[in-house]
Amino acid sequence: MPAPKLQRILDTLGERLAVILTTGGYYTDIGARVLRDRRTPEAAELPACLLYLGERAAEETQQERTKCTQSVTVEAFVDLGEADAETIGIQLLADVQRAMELPDDTSLGGELLSVRYGLTWESEEIYMPEMGANVVGVRVIYAMPHIRKLGDPEIA
Repeated sequence: MPAPKLQRILDTLGERLAVILTTGGYYTDIGARVLRDRRTPEAAELPACLLYLGERAAEETQQERTKCTQSVTVEAFVDLGEADAETIGIQLLADVQRAMELPDDTSLGGELLSVRYGLTWESEEIYMPEMGANVVGVRVIYAMPHIRKLGDPEIA
């Protein structure tokens, strides 16, 4: 039995994030550790990238098929070292954008609702270090429009 549709989508997005390494031409190595979690990683786990689902909302229902949009959040954290926090934050955003927003595959292999309605950027923010902390992070939220069939999590 294939994995549920949302699991297949997360797997694909996790694979995209895992390529974010300086050896691959990125600014950071946040792809070295991709976690499916909503917690702030410990200092020993950095650099790290978090990937998790948010709210799914119905947009239109016809018979047993519902067009819906699921949000997915990417958070990335690195140790700041001696670098400028805002510069590192901008580099983290650029790395996530480059890995996630592929112009030739916005439908995620047919899992989303076509190229026209594929993975869509919604918002982003940089987490500046708090007093005494040496970690900078970012959060990027995407929308993933797809079809949900009543009682069938496998539907494409």
